[in-house]
Amino acid sequence: MTVYICLLIANAIALLISDFSHNGEKKQGKLLFILFVMIFLLYSLRSSSVGRDIAGYMETYIEAGKHDIFSLDYVYFENGYTFLINLCSNIGLPFQWFLVITSIITLLPIYYFIKFYSDDKVLSCLIYICYIFFEFNLTGLRQAMATSIVLLGFILLFNNKKLRLIKYILCVVLASTFHQSALLALIFIPFFYARNYKISIVFLVLIGLILLLFRDNIIKIIGSVADRDLDSDTGIYLGWNIIFLILSGVFFLYAASLHKSNYGLENASYMSLIKFGGDVKKFSINIILIEVFFVGLVVYFIFGFTTLLRATQYASISIIVLFPNALKALNYKDGMILKVLFVIYLLFFFVYNTLYGNNLDIVPYSFFWSN
Repeated sequence: MTVYICLLIANAIALLISDFSHNGEKKQGKLLFILFVMIFLLYSLRSSSVGRDIAGYMETYIEAGKHDIFSLDYVYFENGYTFLINLCSNIGLPFQWFLVITSIITLLPIYYFIKFYSDDKVLSCLIYICYIFFEFNLTGLRQAMATSIVLLGFILLFNNKKLRLIKYILCVVLASTFHQSALLALIFIPFFYARNYKISIVFLVLIGLILLLFRDNIIKIIGSVADRDLDSDTGIYLGWNIIFLILSGVFFLYAASLHKSNYGLENASYMSLIKFGGDVKKFSINIILIEVFFVGLVVYFIFGFTTLLRATQYASISIIVLFPNALKALNYKDGMILKVLFVIYLLFFFVYNTLYGNNLDIVPYSFFWSN
C-alpha cells in the first residue's frame, strides 16, 4: 500500500506546485510527465500477484511459447492480443518485459490525451489514479490496451488531418482485437457530427429510457453475439458511483452552457468546427467528449451489474479531461472551492474503494524481484 500512498502524495505536491507557481502550463507539462513515469514504473515493476487477473495472464503467456506465432485458437482471448503474446513469448521475451510493453501501450495514449486536451493536467492525472482507471488497468490487460487504442483514435480524430474518421474507426477495430467490447466506441460516431449538443443529450436520454424497456432482450442478444453467458436478470446499478457520474454529467453541461459560442457557425457540426483551431476547437472537442460521456451513462443503466458494465470505460474515461475543463469554466473562486472538494472526494474514493476495498487485488503491492 505504501507505493500507492507515495504516488498520491507526489500527485498532491504536484497539484500545489502547479496551482501556486508562474508559467503554470509549461510546469504542468513537466509534472504530468514525471507523474506518468512514476505510474509506468509502478505498472512495469509489479509482480504477478498485483492485480487479480495477472497470474492467469502470465500462465497463458507461458503457454503461448508452446504454440506457433499464428496459432490463435488455443485460448479464448481475442486474436490481436493472442498474436501479441505469441510473438513476444516465441522470441523469448520474459513476462516482466511483456508487462513493460503492455504498460507502454496502455499509458502513452492516456498521457497524450491528458497533455493535449486537459486544462489542468495534474488534476487529470489524479483523476486517472483515484477513479477506477488506474486500479482496473493494473489487472485488466486486454481492456486496458483496448481503451487506450480507442483514446488514440480520439487523438487522431481531433487532429483534423485527412481521413481522421477512417483512422478512428481503424483504431476501434484494432482495439476490438484486444477486447471485443471496444466495438462500443463505434456508436459514438453519430454524435461527432451533432450541431446542437442539448438536443443530442435529450435524444440520448429518451433513447436510453426506451432501451431500458427492452433491457433483458438487449443483454441476451449481446451475449449471444459475443458467445458469452450474461445474466439479464441482474439488477440495474444505482450505487454512489452512478450518482457521481450523473452529477458530473450535469456539471459538464452547466460548464458548457457558460461558454459563449457566438462563432456564427451554429449550423456546423462540432466535428467540422475543430478545423478552426483555438477556442472553437477546444469547445468542440469538449462537447464531443460530453456527448460520449452521456452515451456511457446510458450504457451504464442498461448493462447494470452484468460483466458488460466494463464496456462503459471507453466513454467514462473522458472524465479525466472533462472535469478539469469544466472547473476552468467557472470563476476562479468557485473553481478553486469545487476543485478542493473534488480532490478530497477523489482521495477518499481511492483510499476507501481501491486500497481498503481491494476489489481487484492490487494490495499489497510487491515488486517482481521480491517473489
